[in-house]
Amino acid sequence: MKNIFFKYIIALTGLLLIFPGCEEFLETKPLDKMVEEDYWKTRSDVQSVLLACYKEMTSNDFMTRIMVGGEFRSDNVRQDKSRTQQELKDIMDMAIQTDNGLLKWKTFYTMINYCNRILNRAPEIIDIDPDYSSGMLTVDLGEARALRAMAYFYLIRIYHDVPYIDFPYDDDNKPFILPKTSGEEIVDYIITDLERAEREVVVTHGWSGMLANSLRVKTKGRFTKNAVRALLADVYLWKASGLPEGERAPYYQKCIGACEAIEPSIYVDGDKINEEEFNGSEVTLILDKRSGGSETVMSANYRQVFYQENSNESIFELQFDEYTQNVTVPNYYGRTDDPARINASPLLDSDDTFDQIEDVRRYDSFAQTGSQSGIYLIFKYVGSSRGSNDYFSYSYKSELSAKSANWIFYRVPDVFLMKAEALVELGSDDNLSAALALVNRIYERSNPSALPLLKDDYSTQDQMRELVLKERRREFLFEGKRWFDLLRVARREGKSRNMVSKYLVPNVVLNSDVILTKLSIMDALYLPIHREELLSNTELKQNPYYAADSLNVRK
Repeated sequence: MKNIFFKYIIALTGLLLIFPGCEEFLETKPLDKMVEEDYWKTRSDVQSVLLACYKEMTSNDFMTRIMVGGEFRSDNVRQDKSRTQQELKDIMDMAIQTDNGLLKWKTFYTMINYCNRILNRAPEIIDIDPDYSSGMLTVDLGEARALRAMAYFYLIRIYHDVPYIDFPYDDDNKPFILPKTSGEEIVDYIITDLERAEREVVVTHGWSGMLANSLRVKTKGRFTKNAVRALLADVYLWKASGLPEGERAPYYQKCIGACEAIEPSIYVDGDKINEEEFNGSEVTLILDKRSGGSETVMSANYRQVFYQENSNESIFELQFDEYTQNVTVPNYYGRTDDPARINASPLLDSDDTFDQIEDVRRYDSFAQTGSQSGIYLIFKYVGSSRGSNDYFSYSYKSELSAKSANWIFYRVPDVFLMKAEALVELGSDDNLSAALALVNRIYERSNPSALPLLKDDYSTQDQMRELVLKERRREFLFEGKRWFDLLRVARREGKSRNMVSKYLVPNVVLNSDVILTKLSIMDALYLPIHREELLSNTELKQNPYYAADSLNVRK
């Protein structure tokens, strides 16, 4: 039987999805009459396939799965009762059937096969295209390695153990039976790819003479050295969290090193980038100048980062526009005249998530539908305008505007807070003090009238762990990071019950005891493999939590 797992990753063979050169970013045109042998002749062919990787990332399949995997299982959200999507409800309720369509991993392996094709075929072009230099080849291979690493990083955080393939699969008539590789082994492959990619990729995709906006789109929307470093720092944190405590320090040091490699490009304290000298690599921690509740529009930070897009604060974000539309975010978060399928958890307003009532993120991230309604809508990404600190004064983006919203993977606060997390885990009074200073950089810009957080209140390692996790939550609400943050907590502790009871159970309306029981098993924190893959590939083994049910349903 042909393997369904691989039938869709033959994306660059024969008459399938082969993309020629293009002038504009993410502009693609399939050639349905070109065979593989007639391709791979010039650098433009390589660039076209690289852009096809980014195009795949803008697909509804990719966006849905990273949001399901990184956000929708967390304590940040609840489903809207009037617009329940059964497959998502089953995942959030831990009533997962293995034929659930949201379990399919096609989109990630499509990306991976694109990258493997590039890594396999691009070196051959050196002898064909006289204009394709070894330096250009190095840059292209580095970008392919980074993209492949990102795809696998999502896979291991969502499923943990998955098949690992580092060569192109281009024969649909060839049966493919491939076992899983341990997620802990795959993370080592990811690190190897990224450490090499950091040396290979460019600082900026353009030159200083370009129009600033065009340069931003190209540089913020593709892997650069800073984007690779940000991803690498994230991977180091993940790697460390799965190791015995005594073996973690080297990876926390590496995380700090990756963040510090980005820091020379970061301007803080209101410094502005000279547009005439801007080359796309510089980033700025945008300060919010709002004082109190006097401003009647949404904060400057929100407007620049999530509405105007490709801000100075951004390091890497997916590019959407009226032609390449982001249908996934407004589909779940809502827009004008189209209610949301996912709402913000009311506990974000009722618990101690925000220390200060005037924290601008409290209002720029979610909104309440009406007085005492208890229903909170997600505002980040899909909000248009906002009154002063008022839950009820807001408007949503139009359909076209909402579908043009970029999706941010990494921005400056991530650099500071990943470094802070690593410092906290290394311990020592000096490291805790340094971590607090980094947290304060993020905290103070969203709490302009509040005093800085004080060391006396966060003097222990556990207190600082809680503070960094809390600051990450309020800074990155609904950005697809919360579940992965909680997973790192569980991995460090070697158990999930504490994490589940403290963070997830309070957000559960019904069957909290059932959720606590199920998610107290570490393997249950990862999703199962879709049953079609198990039927097609006899070497695949189900996630251990679901193994007893084999191809059946775990209720």
